[in-house]
Amino acid sequence: MPTIYSRLEQHAAPVLQNYKTDLTKNDRLECRNLKAGQGGIWGVRENGTHFVVFPLLYGLSPVELAKLLKKSRNTLEYIKEIMRLHPKARWYNFTCETDQRGKVRLTTAEHALSRLNASITSIQTRLAEVTNAQPRSQ
Repeated sequence: MPTIYSRLEQHAAPVLQNYKTDLTKNDRLECRNLKAGQGGIWGVRENGTHFVVFPLLYGLSPVELAKLLKKSRNTLEYIKEIMRLHPKARWYNFTCETDQRGKVRLTTAEHALSRLNASITSIQTRLAEVTNAQPRSQ
């Protein structure tokens, strides 16, 4: 099975004209850091790429989860703006199964936004679980 990065290269080839280091440097590094079970969305347009990894939430403290929630909300707004400014961008879902390998599938902008919103909901839920599980000081 090809790596996620090699699949991204294939999808970028007919589209990406400028800012190729978004793919060759930044996205390659993101792919190297993927862990089994992680997924996300990836967008490609003529002038760059956008790589969003949905985090693994277990083992994070309430402080880390709160920071992640804020960052994820900012990412959502940024991606919405990219989609507004670049409606011809192509969006893909990816899931890492093992060793930087997994599935990459074309999706719609609406579905990519739906996945971002679901990720935010997961962070909110996990934050509530962790916060409620914390012993309360008296």
